[in-house]
Amino acid sequence: GILNTKGYFDALIKQVDHMVAEGFVKSNHRNLMLVSDSVSDLLNKMQGYQAPEKSPLINKVVKNDD
Repeated sequence: GILNTKGYFDALIKQVDHMVAEGFVKSNHRNLMLVSDSVSDLLNKMQGYQAPEKSPLINKVVKNDD
């Protein structure tokens, strides 16, 4: 999560959004960034986070040693 106190990370967030618009980053990857300017809001977002399902490609690349 990114605690964006007083807009400190605004430029980073804007850059990532621009990368999405230009096709360098997928929007679903951008949506993995949890951003807030409030500690309590960010903690709530983090507590409610649900990891996305791994794609078949990721399953081939990432080995689970379970």
